[in-house]
Amino acid sequence: MDKIIEKKGRSLRFWLLTGSAVIGLLTLLIVSLLAGNRKEISLSSDRITISEVTFGNYQDQIPVLGQVEPVHTRLLDAVVGGRVEEKLVEPGSFVKAGQPLLRLSNTSLQLDFMQRETQIVEQMNNLRNIRITLELNKRQLEDQLLQLDADFIRVERQFKIDERLCKEKVISVLEYENSRTQYEMLVKRRKLLIESQQRENDFRNSQLHRIDEAIQLMERNLNAIKKNLEQLTLRAPIAGQLTALEAEIGETKNAGQNLGRIDRLDSFKVRAQVDEHFLTRLKAGQRASFDLSGKQHALQVVRVLPEVTDGQFSVDLSFTSRVPASDIRRGQTLQLRIALGEQKAALLLPAGGFYQSSGGQFVYVVDHANKARKKTVVLGRQNPRMIEVISGLEKADRVITSGYESFDNADIIHIKSR
Repeated sequence: MDKIIEKKGRSLRFWLLTGSAVIGLLTLLIVSLLAGNRKEISLSSDRITISEVTFGNYQDQIPVLGQVEPVHTRLLDAVVGGRVEEKLVEPGSFVKAGQPLLRLSNTSLQLDFMQRETQIVEQMNNLRNIRITLELNKRQLEDQLLQLDADFIRVERQFKIDERLCKEKVISVLEYENSRTQYEMLVKRRKLLIESQQRENDFRNSQLHRIDEAIQLMERNLNAIKKNLEQLTLRAPIAGQLTALEAEIGETKNAGQNLGRIDRLDSFKVRAQVDEHFLTRLKAGQRASFDLSGKQHALQVVRVLPEVTDGQFSVDLSFTSRVPASDIRRGQTLQLRIALGEQKAALLLPAGGFYQSSGGQFVYVVDHANKARKKTVVLGRQNPRMIEVISGLEKADRVITSGYESFDNADIIHIKSR
């Protein structure tokens, strides 16, 4: 009779070995799948920019555009209106103070000047004639007094002789009395004439003073009219460069109309337009800088104009160091960096196009084998030159800081030297 043999179950060791094999196969499968999904590209080193993470001082700065303006500018306005007859200087020329720039003509003004000049001259001549008349009256009074004095001396001498002769009874009393009467009459007459002369002198002096004042006033009025006529010739108020002259031959200009501008080129300032967001953070004394001709130049905020127009306000900055006149021009645009605060120590990464490509979320870090791997980072404040690193990078790390648009979201970049 056959004996039934029972089958034995799988051992624990068998199942452990089998499970390990399955897990190994799955792991190899996952790794191969991941390796297959990881994207790698190759780029030449001349197509990218690699910068090193450093530790240094960070300072908040805002980039703005500034325009160069002269510190001293004089506008040229037409004091009197007229027709442009002659342009003596072209825009861009250097002029001296008082140099004629433009000649206008105004027929009505010239006729008015001639009429008023004739009237004033006639009035001045009349006053001078009155002055001459007063001087003649003075002469006449002086002549009368001289004649009276001569008569008085003669009568006085005769009276004294008659007085002595009367005492000696050489002449009659009647002759003596007649001589005395004549003498006393001349004394009174001379006194009255002297008083009249004094009054006449006082009146004449008062009149002469008023005449002199009137003549001086008329002369000033005449000079003012002449000066007004001279304003038809526009002259340079200061020495400098004639940067604008808006006038054409035959064109009519009104009184008060702006005709041009003269700039002194010995000193400049920069006027910048800043977003209103920074209005409370800007004040006089803050520093700024810009690069020109391979050199960095320093500026200082001297005035903040708080009026906001189209979301911007104006700031005036002065140069703290001398800028060569050959490097700077009126109206030239400068890219400024205005410092908003004090410097603070921080881990820094040079600014570049990568930030716009990655939104500041990741960067490509280059290892010693010239492979760049994508790495998540946290970046903080930034200025036109530097970006503050919060985490994800260390000092001396090498990072691709040029734009990532051509990387096609690769995980690894093989950098090839030319």
